[in-house]
Amino acid sequence: SSFSSFSTNNGQTVWITHDGKSYVTGYNSDGRISGSLPKKTLTEDTEFILKDEGGQPCKFVSVVCGYFYTLYLVSSESGVTNFKLVFCYEDKTPNPLFVNIGKRTPRALFGGESTSGVIDTEGGIIVLTKSVFESPRKQVEATFLPGGDKPVKLACCNSFVIALGMSGRVYESEISSRKLNKFEIVKELSETTVVDVSGTSDFCFAVLNDGRVFGRGDNWKCKLGLPKETKSVSTFTIIESLNKHKIVSVFTGSSHS
Repeated sequence: SSFSSFSTNNGQTVWITHDGKSYVTGYNSDGRISGSLPKKTLTEDTEFILKDEGGQPCKFVSVVCGYFYTLYLVSSESGVTNFKLVFCYEDKTPNPLFVNIGKRTPRALFGGESTSGVIDTEGGIIVLTKSVFESPRKQVEATFLPGGDKPVKLACCNSFVIALGMSGRVYESEISSRKLNKFEIVKELSETTVVDVSGTSDFCFAVLNDGRVFGRGDNWKCKLGLPKETKSVSTFTIIESLNKHKIVSVFTGSSHS
């Protein structure tokens, strides 16, 4: 009951308490938790104390762990104002990186294997990959959904991002260099109402309001739930093995769902 956020992935675990403190444990030899913590496996719970660029202490709000990184949402110590994104990626510098997002205010974090995404208070979508470190001071721009639709959830795959809009529509954008391309509606789902999406690595899912599930991408070891003879599918395809159930939500790992 004292946690406000918790995330775990490839060897690292991070949790945040209601009073804005962050504690970490696990593999940090490459700086995936933070470059300011000891570069080793942290075998005991360790408090992560962070100061902003001006030397002022930060309060932690939420966290998402990816396979290669940890992304934090922090605020000024005086209160929940001046939200900032802090990005720690394996073997990249600077670490921690306070991401330049201009005057945008992050609201929610989403993570995949190597890609993470942020929804801000105005409905802007910000994507973060290791390419951010090529020009770490350059502002990362936000991308918006067509028609004024507001995003409620992101599926962050390695080369594309799927966004679920408040309308129940699903959109896709390919990742180009350090930014998203224009979001476009996913045609095969355009006549449906979607209630949940999830994705990471090279595969993703969409759950419809009638309980059906559609999947797309790699089916290695049947992680999509398709027959093993099917290696991959390039469009969202109904997962017939789940048809006898009414699915309400979906979650993906790098090699499981």
